[in-house]
Amino acid sequence: MKMAWLRFLVLSLFIVLLSARGIPDPPPGAHLKFTVGVEGIVYCKSCKLPGYIANIGMSPIPGATAILRCRTNSTNAISVPIKTNSGGYFLFQTSQLTSFTSSNCRVYVTNSPLRKCNVLVYPGPRGSNMLKFERAFTTNNGIEYLYTSGSFVFQPKKGLRCP
Repeated sequence: MKMAWLRFLVLSLFIVLLSARGIPDPPPGAHLKFTVGVEGIVYCKSCKLPGYIANIGMSPIPGATAILRCRTNSTNAISVPIKTNSGGYFLFQTSQLTSFTSSNCRVYVTNSPLRKCNVLVYPGPRGSNMLKFERAFTTNNGIEYLYTSGSFVFQPKKGLRCP
């Protein structure tokens, strides 16, 4: 039992040291830019549209609008819209969020550009997902913290067939 605990402790310390080395301290006098990235994907369930992914039974929805909304205080918020690419993927990258806290931000996708696949089934009727931290990495201009909002899933209305 003591040996297992010791191995766990050594491994944990090793992981902490590795993660601490991932983002180096800035050189003296340097001004690092703080960037937040948020990614996600929008799908159409059950329709075999271009890009259909058989193992998940869904197709990506290109051209859907995702909105990153962050509260800056009790009365103000910043909203940043973006369209999904041909694979249904979106990536927000912004340095507008000077006092970023992921719990103050959500991503919304409330409608689909596909007329025959426009009923939001996940994450629910409000169409918002909380952010989950993925990783941090250095760029030429500073540090980027990448979060994911997960996936958004639409389907056809009941009785309506896929295009």
